[in-house]
Amino acid sequence: NHTLLSDDAYTLFYGRFRINAPKVKVLAEELEQRCTRNPEYEKTLSDCHECYANQRRTLLTSSVQSAIQDLATKNDRDMCTLVRSGCAFLLHLCQDEYQLFYQFFSKHS
Repeated sequence: NHTLLSDDAYTLFYGRFRINAPKVKVLAEELEQRCTRNPEYEKTLSDCHECYANQRRTLLTSSVQSAIQDLATKNDRDMCTLVRSGCAFLLHLCQDEYQLFYQFFSKHS
């Protein structure tokens, strides 16, 4: 559900990442398998997770802030609707991010 994000933004935030995920996942799975044999791989995998999270945060922050501001503006007199809409938006965002993460990685850090 990307009702609060434009189609162009949704494509940028998810479509382009999903297209490239299989190439990265092959490498990530190799790192994940090697983690049990060498602690250096665990650090490298953790660095990959951190880099991924930083890129997602950089990409999404302004649009998420804008979407929340739009919700607040549209529902400035109806706190219940604002809370429901805000929670629904954040739930969908978290679900999308969770699914996207596991298209890149098999294990969490």
